[in-house]
Amino acid sequence: MDTTPPIRKDRRVPTALFTAEGSWGASPHPDQQRPIEPLMFGLQFSLTPKKRHKLRREPLKFFVDAIRNRAAVVTSLAQRSITYLPVSGFLHSERRYTAIAAVYNVESYLEKFFVSMASQTLSFSDHIELIMVDDGSTDASAQIIERWRRRFPQTIRYLYKENGGQASARNLGLQYATGDWVTFVDPDDFVHFRYFEAVDRFLKQYETERIGMLCCKWVFFHEKGNRYVDDHPLNFRFDHGSYAALFHPRAEVVLSSAARSFFRAETVAREGIRFDESLRPRFEDGDFSARYALKMENERVGYVADAIYYYRKRSDGSSTLDRDWEDPDRFGVVVERGYLKLLRDTDRELGVVPLSIQWLVLYDLIWLYKKVIDDEASISFLTDEQKGRLRELLFEVFEYLDSDHIMNFEIAGCSFFHRVGFLGLYKQEDPPVQIAYVEGYDGTKNLALLKWFCPGEPATECFCVNGVEVIPAYAKVRVHDFLSDVFVNERRAWVRLGEGASSLSLEVDGKPVTIAVEGVSFDHGVIRTEIEQLIQARRSEVTPNVVAMGFRRLARSRRVEARFRDAWLLLDRDKQADDNAEHLYRHIMRNHPEINAFFVLKKSSHDWERLETEGFRLIAFGSRDHHLLMLNAKHVVSSHIDSFVVNVLPWKWYGDMFTYKFTFLQHGVIRDDISRWLNGKRIDLFVTSSPGEHESIAGDVSRYKFGRLQTRMVGLARHDALIERTEKTEKVILIMPTWR
Repeated sequence: MDTTPPIRKDRRVPTALFTAEGSWGASPHPDQQRPIEPLMFGLQFSLTPKKRHKLRREPLKFFVDAIRNRAAVVTSLAQRSITYLPVSGFLHSERRYTAIAAVYNVESYLEKFFVSMASQTLSFSDHIELIMVDDGSTDASAQIIERWRRRFPQTIRYLYKENGGQASARNLGLQYATGDWVTFVDPDDFVHFRYFEAVDRFLKQYETERIGMLCCKWVFFHEKGNRYVDDHPLNFRFDHGSYAALFHPRAEVVLSSAARSFFRAETVAREGIRFDESLRPRFEDGDFSARYALKMENERVGYVADAIYYYRKRSDGSSTLDRDWEDPDRFGVVVERGYLKLLRDTDRELGVVPLSIQWLVLYDLIWLYKKVIDDEASISFLTDEQKGRLRELLFEVFEYLDSDHIMNFEIAGCSFFHRVGFLGLYKQEDPPVQIAYVEGYDGTKNLALLKWFCPGEPATECFCVNGVEVIPAYAKVRVHDFLSDVFVNERRAWVRLGEGASSLSLEVDGKPVTIAVEGVSFDHGVIRTEIEQLIQARRSEVTPNVVAMGFRRLARSRRVEARFRDAWLLLDRDKQADDNAEHLYRHIMRNHPEINAFFVLKKSSHDWERLETEGFRLIAFGSRDHHLLMLNAKHVVSSHIDSFVVNVLPWKWYGDMFTYKFTFLQHGVIRDDISRWLNGKRIDLFVTSSPGEHESIAGDVSRYKFGRLQTRMVGLARHDALIERTEKTEKVILIMPTWR
């Protein structure tokens, strides 16, 4: 017997639309439904006579230029940036779903939200209940909701309340929910047109099993650039499709936000599960999901890979994920009433905190540590008392987190570095295993740079090359801070390897250490050639690109290579010279003419004519020659290390061609701690000017990663020029106060 539900002739299947902007193709009014012709590949070419001539004469260049000009469109289409007509679907189900949306001043986003809901292939009118709770909006949100409610009076319910926060609005919506399953959708987000169909199909597939909760996939929609990015840290759960996992105390189940989960309405009502209205600005979702999961008995959590929830990252940075870092309650109320209360309540009720609850707390906490470690200035708006209270609360939180669960947590960028820090700071324990990472290799000096992490004082270490103990050529400790504590010590050592296929091994406190090179682990030492090959293979990983491929060939042409062979590229700022790079170039020009040196500067700079008259070999900043020089340079030397200096060309297209050594001349003398900024830079030679500055950067114990191998105290070239220019013999001290 054919059980396929009949297609209702008064309904139409949602039609996919490609738009030039990659946005939703909503009609001017939701009541107006008309078919819209798709554009070929999302691109619409206006072929003027000039363009038609170019197409006939140079077809390849025509399409390359067209694609480059429409890069944003192509990117959007690659991310399935398709849109659907606002018509209700024809599929039917035995179940009914309630979606609750807490609304507060989101008039700009409601149309897209409603289109995505009304376009569901699972009948919106028959199987979905949409409860819109207006949390005291002061914009036109209410009017937009009312217009849609009039169209779907049996489906959309409108509730109004005084402003009290998202949690209170959702709780009000729960009082009116009538569906078998309940979910929460934020009205500035939207869902895939098969969102509810995918959920319903999953429940039908697993109807013989007891499914208590569903988790859906979260894809980011970036307003800026109109991009869809599938990089949520928890999406690894869907790598192998949809499945169901039994929930029990030691199950490696990662719970989701309520805004992309489905819950049995009967369980929510029976257990009286509600959102904590005092829990702001975050974690009310995680708290709700956790308390619901703890009430499940012999039930499974379903992971639905093709049910896609689109989270909007607003272009103005006002999304919840962006905004909550500025709220002091993020570091007080959330930790105390969120993480700590959940852990205490769970421990009291069950006598144990399940792994999934511990991981849920760790998942939310790791973002705080990644933000604040080595950067206490990021929470400078907190008082000393608030920082002290945060520190106390975190020590209490970690009392409920087991060491083995901490060591096994590898989600959301929680690296071995973080796990060693957690164990050392909060458990006073060493890691059960130790890993050393090969961070770099200098083939000219035959030196490998290794780093590993110690919770306290650096442990006893023993390096062996070809089985013979050796002493590192250079070594130091980089200190990582969290609030007022040392989070972890990073031991850094430059070890000279032997010739040929020499082996390198390390023991810490008498125990063998695993050595990791570019993600590959070696438990019994590593061979020099393996280090070279793996690092070279990583550098060779570039993303194919039609335009880049042509430019790469040009950069490797005989003419270009001959011009820029062993070249030195020197620059100060893009628009201005007269800093250390200019004075160093002048010294090279006068004393080392054998060096193939070029000075890069914008042609519009007021310094261009002066330097050209003096005989500088100038190349215009941002020009084709500048880019070709970057791809062939042996040395890049600059008094600045901002993005405009080092990120001239995309690394993903040209990274394997950047073989130059970078020398940071600096602009002045470093007074304050700017280690967090500079530690993220690639610097081969770091110039310092004073003993105090030099020691703060290259000292045996400091917050900087740079050691004595990379750092040289030789002073500033522009200061040398001052001495050369003076004709006076008397000793004069010039004091010139400056400020910013």
